[in-house]
Amino acid sequence: EAFNNEFKKVGTTLTDAEIIEVLALDNLKGLVEFYSENVVSAYNSLGAYEAHNLLWYSSKAYRDAIAEIFGKKPGELEDMAESCEMLLNEMMPEVVSKLYVENNFNDDTKWQARYVLNAIGKRYYEEVMRVPWADQESKKPAMEKIWNIVPYVGYAPWLMNASFVDGLYENVGRLRRSDSMSTITQRLEENALMRRLSQLCDEDREPTIGVAFETVGMIYITPN
Repeated sequence: EAFNNEFKKVGTTLTDAEIIEVLALDNLKGLVEFYSENVVSAYNSLGAYEAHNLLWYSSKAYRDAIAEIFGKKPGELEDMAESCEMLLNEMMPEVVSKLYVENNFNDDTKWQARYVLNAIGKRYYEEVMRVPWADQESKKPAMEKIWNIVPYVGYAPWLMNASFVDGLYENVGRLRRSDSMSTITQRLEENALMRRLSQLCDEDREPTIGVAFETVGMIYITPN
């Protein structure tokens, strides 16, 4: 009944023959209960994640220990290059999402997003240059890989269709430029949920996975 109430919001209902299976629900409930009853543990878990990031970039001994665990040689920069590329790709949709709300995804927005990402890429490039624990041979490929990301940031062809893009956001409602990023993100996620619910019974379309701005975000085009 709870599921059907959500589906009704987008004009869809489930029949008795249609089943929704929620995988690992017991595990999820257990995690929610554990962190709800153990607030200190929740904070410590978040703190451990942040501590890992800080230690990774500031401690050679920590990096070498992690590298040894995963079978990497101390000083290798392959993982750092991949991490930087992953972070850049994660930032692309978030940057474009906010700018889409502000500027309706026009040409100026695209160039502005590329400028922002270029600045981010430059920052990572400079950070790699400062790493004292790697030789020049391992630095060079990492820096080249990071630096080459931004020029190959592009847009999927269907995103050039303004009516298609606007249709993706029909459930967002009215947003203001002064709205916080958290407010904008929440509205985009709610919009994505409505789109997924409306597509579940559509056999001709794959359900959209993730939040709305993943559909409208920029893509990384691998150089030929």
